[in-house]
Amino acid sequence: MKKVVFFLFAFAMSVQSFAQMNIQDARTNFSIDDEVTVTGIVTNDGSLGSVRYIQDLTAGIAIYPGNTWDGFTEPQIGDEITVVGVISEFNGLLEVGPDLTSVTINSSNNPLPTPEIITPDEMNEGLEGQLCIINGALFNAGGQVIQGNNTYDFVAAGEQGTAYFRTSNALVGSVLTPCDANITGIVSQ
Repeated sequence: MKKVVFFLFAFAMSVQSFAQMNIQDARTNFSIDDEVTVTGIVTNDGSLGSVRYIQDLTAGIAIYPGNTWDGFTEPQIGDEITVVGVISEFNGLLEVGPDLTSVTINSSNNPLPTPEIITPDEMNEGLEGQLCIINGALFNAGGQVIQGNNTYDFVAAGEQGTAYFRTSNALVGSVLTPCDANITGIVSQ
């Protein structure tokens, strides 16, 4: 057993010397305009525009190529990608891009990370970019048609929350449930 542990430790040390160990490392130990290398599973599609969120076992982060993925293959949900680019911030959202050096699709059709179960008050900067679920949400506007680029307030676990639906979201035009719902989404700004 000691040999296995030593091998894994040695392997982790060699990876660290070439790139960031994980997304949390890039988020906390690097600054705006620093170049980073991050690897993670893509957790969203084009319904959020060109931005893609990636997540590993430690954290999540937005990847922003600019308005389009010109020059790169556009990542899809479930792709594991490695991105080299510059850290920036847009309206408080930490992201890698729009200055991207490379985007490599390592594999496709990977399972998505298991969403972390949270309450509305637990949505914070520490979860930014991560796939989360809020159980038992009751929307104030339940029964109304969902409009794009709008926010909808809800209550879950006795706490207030807000969900944002972009115009490109597949739920736009459908009726917002008047019943308790479990909300799965990516924590953003």
